[in-house]
Amino acid sequence: MGAAVVGVDASSAFIRRASERAPRGLEFRVGDARTLNGIAPASFDGATLLLAAANIEPIAPALAAIERVVIHGAPLVLVLPHPCFRIPR
Repeated sequence: MGAAVVGVDASSAFIRRASERAPRGLEFRVGDARTLNGIAPASFDGATLLLAAANIEPIAPALAAIERVVIHGAPLVLVLPHPCFRIPR
């Protein structure tokens, strides 16, 4: 639909699998959500954090990195699992 999409995950296995299964034209990078190194400031119109926020420690640097790479006022969509579906550790 005309969107440029970049997916970032710390797991090279997840990135490889996403690259194999996703439609052409999507970009995937192994990286740390707490830094988003290699992504220029204000280069995105929005961001999503899908089922990952609960697993990023600490979360504050990831939110700061997202704020850096999206344009001012851009939306951030957080998708979180309901606590009843988390496995106790």
